[in-house]
Amino acid sequence: MRSIIIYFSLTGNTKKVAQAIHRGMSRLGEQCDIATGKEVDIQRLTNYDLIGLGSPIWGGLPPNVRRLIDAMSPL
Repeated sequence: MRSIIIYFSLTGNTKKVAQAIHRGMSRLGEQCDIATGKEVDIQRLTNYDLIGLGSPIWGGLPPNVRRLIDAMSPL
């Protein structure tokens, strides 16, 4: 199974969690990539079986994360 963890982190906490998930999956022998929301190529996400998304919630999704999710809708 090919996976990717996509994250947006303002304070660094979400980044730490994303990196921990990435390390854990990699140690289990799973193919897992990690990227920020700015780095990810939406068109290439069809190559993944599992997409993990991490972000702060601040009482709702940050606008940049909402745009990323909306851009993923064809998937």
